[in-house]
Formats: sequence, structure tokens, C-alpha cells
Amino acid sequence: MIWRLISAAIFISAILTVAYFDYQLGSSDSLGHVGVFLVPVVIILTGMAAQELTNMIASRNPSTPQSIVICGAMVTIACACAPVLWEVYPADCPVGKLGWNTLGLSMAVAIAIVFEMIRFKAAEKVISNLAYSIFVIVYAGFLMGFLAGLRFYDSNEVGMTALMSLLVTVKLSDAGAFFIGKMFGRNKLAPKMSPAKSVEGAIGAVVTGAMGSVAFFMWVAPWLADGKVTAPIWASVLFGVVIAVTGMVGDLFESIIKRDFKAKDSSSWLRGLGGILDIFDSILAAAPAAYVLWVIGMFT
Repeated sequence: MIWRLISAAIFISAILTVAYFDYQLGSSDSLGHVGVFLVPVVIILTGMAAQELTNMIASRNPSTPQSIVICGAMVTIACACAPVLWEVYPADCPVGKLGWNTLGLSMAVAIAIVFEMIRFKAAEKVISNLAYSIFVIVYAGFLMGFLAGLRFYDSNEVGMTALMSLLVTVKLSDAGAFFIGKMFGRNKLAPKMSPAKSVEGAIGAVVTGAMGSVAFFMWVAPWLADGKVTAPIWASVLFGVVIAVTGMVGDLFESIIKRDFKAKDSSSWLRGLGGILDIFDSILAAAPAAYVLWVIGMFT
């Protein structure tokens, strides 16, 4: 427990530090390029997440090309971060800010296919190699691209608010699930997928997610977005519930991945929390939902 709390404090401090510098450098009074500090960080994290997945896959399918897959995931997120190159993104650009993520995914999949063609000698494990490769690229690279999509949404202030709304809500939801589950958990939520998770913990996740979202949009968002973001109570509650539920789905999905590959944690680089995927599993699953809720105009 104590190591989990210490590791969580380190993680939160690191996120806040990155967010602070990225916010400051994205200001028109500074470099004026939104995400310039965040981009290298998220590319490195994507590479680490892809490596964790390929390390697990190696026990099942050692012929999966680890370096190519990691490269593909990093190419995907790097393309998703392309809007950082513009101080003012052109409104008439046919790609669109989120479209770069899809282009990156297409390039990464093409790289994986071409690599399999180059090394082809016999019809053996080609499809499984590609399946594992594309899975890692989508999971570690493409889903991470939605974090970039949130950061580049609208302006420096609004984009940071959108990104932080996801990170704050999903991690408060995770904390609610953990502590409520520890104190009151009696009924198993999905014993075959994750025996430690309980129905009570899931309820705690939804409640704390909703409460955290309301608090964020009531007090933090107006200050962080410089008054450009307003949210009715129903919108902030809905956001919290959706993020909590999708975050739990992501958490359970990573649990079955680890069970399938007989791994306790994705890695052990941060004691008490595990690896990058153990930290970002709920964030990656909730990121597309968060992006949709922002772009449909719930927060103005």
C-alpha cells in the first residue's frame, strides 16, 4: 500500500510538471507551439508501452518483430503530434488535427506489412506476426494519439483543460475504485478477468469519477481555460460517469492481456504501480470517449 501511494505521488508530480511546462511554452507569450514540451514525453511513453507489450508477446510469439512494432507505435504517435509544428493550425487543412493519428496508424501498419514481406521465406506465422504487431501499434500508439488530440483541441488553454479533465477524472475514478474496493469490496465484479475488482469498487469508481469531474469543471476548468470553458452540472456528471466506465473497461482489458500472457504487471519500473500500461490502461481506453465528448460541444 505504502509503495503504491509513493509511486502514485511520483506519477502525479511528474504529470503536473510536464503539464505546467507544456502549458507555459504553448502560450503566445512564449514559443506559441501547443504541446511542444509534451510531444517528446508522450512519444517516449508510447515506445515504453509498446516495448512492454512486445516483451509479453515474445513469450507466445517470439517472431513478432519487436523493434519494428515499437517503431510503428512511435511513428503513429509522432504523426498524431504533427499539429505541434504550427503556431496556428490552418483551418482549411484537409487532414484535420485528429486525422494525423489515422495517417500515422496507416504508415505504421504499412511498415509492419512491408517488413513481413521482406523477411518472408515460408508461409508460417505471417498472419500472427501481423496481428500481434497491429494490435500493439493500435493499443500503444493509436489510442495514445487521442491524448494528443485532446491537447491540440482548440487553443492552448482549452486543449490543456481537455487533457487534464481526462487525466484528473480517470485517476480519481481509479483511486475511488481502489479504496472503496479495499474497504467495502465483497462482491466480485469480474473474477475470471480480475479477481481483486469488486462491484463496490466499480460503484466507487463511478461516484468518485462523477464527483471529481464536477469539481474539476466547477473550479479548475474556468481558471485553467481562462474562462473559455463552461460546463453545466449534467455535462460534468455525464463526463465523469463515461470516463469512469470506459476507464474500468480499459483496466479490465489490460488485466486479461496480462492473464493471457501470464504476467503480473506489464513491467516493474515503478514499484507499487507496475509499468506504463498499468498506469495508462484506463487512460488509453477513456481517451477516445473524452475526445468525443469534447468535440460534440458539451463544454463551451
